[in-house]
Amino acid sequence: MFAESEIYRQILAVAPVCYNEFTMGMGYGWTAPILTKLKNSGYYSVEELSWIGSIHEFGRVIGPSLAAVLLDRIGRKKCLIICSLLFLASWFGIIFAKSVLWICLFRLIFGIGNGINDVTSSVYLGENYPSHVRGIFCVAVIVCFCVGELLQFVLASWIDYRTIAIINCSIAFVGVLVTGLLVETPQFLLMKNERYEACRNFSWLRGVHDTCGGTNEFAKIKQNIEEERRKKASFKELFKARANYKSLTIIFMLNVFTMGTGYAAVQSYMTMVFSSSGTFSEYQFTMMYAVIQLIASFSTSLLIERFDRRVMVLLCYASIAGINTITAILLYVQQNVTPMECFPWLIFSAVSIYGAIYAVLFPVVHMIRGELFPQSIKAIGGFVAITTHSIMAFVTTRIFLSIANDYGTYSNFLLYAVMSLMAFVYNYSQLPETRGKLLVDIQKCLE
Repeated sequence: MFAESEIYRQILAVAPVCYNEFTMGMGYGWTAPILTKLKNSGYYSVEELSWIGSIHEFGRVIGPSLAAVLLDRIGRKKCLIICSLLFLASWFGIIFAKSVLWICLFRLIFGIGNGINDVTSSVYLGENYPSHVRGIFCVAVIVCFCVGELLQFVLASWIDYRTIAIINCSIAFVGVLVTGLLVETPQFLLMKNERYEACRNFSWLRGVHDTCGGTNEFAKIKQNIEEERRKKASFKELFKARANYKSLTIIFMLNVFTMGTGYAAVQSYMTMVFSSSGTFSEYQFTMMYAVIQLIASFSTSLLIERFDRRVMVLLCYASIAGINTITAILLYVQQNVTPMECFPWLIFSAVSIYGAIYAVLFPVVHMIRGELFPQSIKAIGGFVAITTHSIMAFVTTRIFLSIANDYGTYSNFLLYAVMSLMAFVYNYSQLPETRGKLLVDIQKCLE
């Protein structure tokens, strides 16, 4: 597929992004077991637990606005370094946090780092890697997130609050060092008229030694940058061209529906959704869920460049609609009819299947987001996409416990099933295919 030197260099370039995603996974995995421990302590109300479980998603709303300002000013590399510093600051603060207010503050900082990373990493991956491997490296990043989440589920289930915070702080510190290995994208360097550096980075990433002028892909990148340079990257620009408006609308709806399937809430409260069986506790079910999701995310690397992205998205939404309906029925019967001995296993299986399907869906959505926006509006478009994603995640996470207390936990999953069905209908009619296409060619298709 590509030369050995190219493989080595591209892996080296993506490693810091993977480590940042690993740190993010640690932060997300922290929530479910810690919230259950805090709830069992009896010192925290439902309202306080809801804020601790959701405030990082609100921070994720703030992060994209900062990324939109910084991405084309200081570059992709420096933005990712800022993310690693925010992760370090959040865990350092958690070590000493004694009250709900302080915990929420540092979780907010963690969420801001997530928001910046979400926008930046998709742009970084989309710009640094050729179309035939773009999806594979995107999946590698998601796999690292799942590894971090799994590790945190294990550690936070058995280790006390302060010790796990110290471990996470140490891991985040290493992340700050690792981000120094990042390779700035040729597109950003060309935007800043640093043509020699852009050519050097492009040649290094592709493992070639000839001049960039003789490379068709690099020539297309330069031409695209020159065309986009003439455009003004503003909110008005989003609506001027048909391709811009169409890509923005698709990504907006894609993020609304993807988070509307309930993933953020499930991740935060799954330990509460699971119930202890005669063999395993809810904490052990949570760990097994993470293992299943990790395997599913890894298997996505074998699928993402073999099947059309549109087909994969539609199959995932249809499957999620069905599995969320089954989960709602199981929870309703368990809570309102007669619970059976097998119910903890049935509920675990249903939620785990959902997590596995989402592990396939999310990398595809993440990849499409990096492919649809043109260069001139990539930062602002990413801001809109991640803000939408984060608002939906915050809302679903914030209201989960309230709905569960007032109407039953099953009501949440019934709502997620309806959103999944709506997602299928919308994407069937609107989502284009992007697999195997250069970013420039995708824009021509949208036009």
